[in-house]
Amino acid sequence: MLLKLDLNGNIVDSLVLTSATNVDWEALTQSSTHLYIGDFGNNAGNRTDLAIYEVSKQDVLASTTHEVSSIKRTFNYADQAQFNGPTNGHAFDCEAFYYDQDSLVMLTKNWNNLYTKRYRFPTLWQDTLSISPIDSMFVDGLITDVSIDVPSKRLVALGYKNNGSNFYTSFVYVFFDFLGSDIFSGNKRRIELGNMLSLGQTEGIAWQDSVHAFISSEQIASIITIPPKLFSTDFTTYFNGNAGLNETTQSVTVHPNPGNGFIYIPNEFTGETVRIYSAMGTFIIEKPVENEGRIDLGGLAVGTYVFKAGAFHARFIKID
Repeated sequence: MLLKLDLNGNIVDSLVLTSATNVDWEALTQSSTHLYIGDFGNNAGNRTDLAIYEVSKQDVLASTTHEVSSIKRTFNYADQAQFNGPTNGHAFDCEAFYYDQDSLVMLTKNWNNLYTKRYRFPTLWQDTLSISPIDSMFVDGLITDVSIDVPSKRLVALGYKNNGSNFYTSFVYVFFDFLGSDIFSGNKRRIELGNMLSLGQTEGIAWQDSVHAFISSEQIASIITIPPKLFSTDFTTYFNGNAGLNETTQSVTVHPNPGNGFIYIPNEFTGETVRIYSAMGTFIIEKPVENEGRIDLGGLAVGTYVFKAGAFHARFIKID
């Protein structure tokens, strides 16, 4: 079932998916034409029926019965070889995904090492799709949801961390100024939100615009009961100045800059491969770093570019 809420958190409508089974629904995202529901909760690490449901927005709007059908697409992790957990101790759980340029992007909830892996794959496929991670990031916690604001290219990822004795604190990562769709390549800010006693179990986040977002939390029912909550948040100050800035990519020296046939970077990068992007962040090509840190600019048109090598980056200009 899907629920529609007003901005105060009140339920104003509901919709039943007649052809779907809720094994462990964890996330919801959307394109301009469809809703996507992630049935990929996997605490035990043993699921072989991971799926994403696609729902037409046109069907939702046309429904007069509060019911709508969906298309189920199944997938598996290409990097998963074992399906015996341990429960809450593996790297194949997920609660977060978003839609980006005709693709779906998942950020996993890695219980075993507090990283998140990023998987990217098309929205349409047949049979069962096998997906592989394209990169990862140490987030020192468990990612529970993610949301992207397309116009501003700002992304927020919500999570929490067990600080001992099952006492959890919550945080948000803000990603911005990244290259293309490579969200880990730009600026990052980690914002500590507080602890479970005041917040509950933080599970959902959604942009309202480029600086305001909603955060939702589930009820905690243990020694004490903490009710579900909905928060409105303002991230404006985190995009001003350098307070809290955590840049994981560092600038390196490039010469000659501008250059034509070749540019040189520190010799220590010899033998590595750099990824070259346009000034607008579009991936262009991979290039090997030759002897003495030389990069051949052949094949690149005149213009401004950015290259990225591991945790380092630099901007350079190609001339005639």
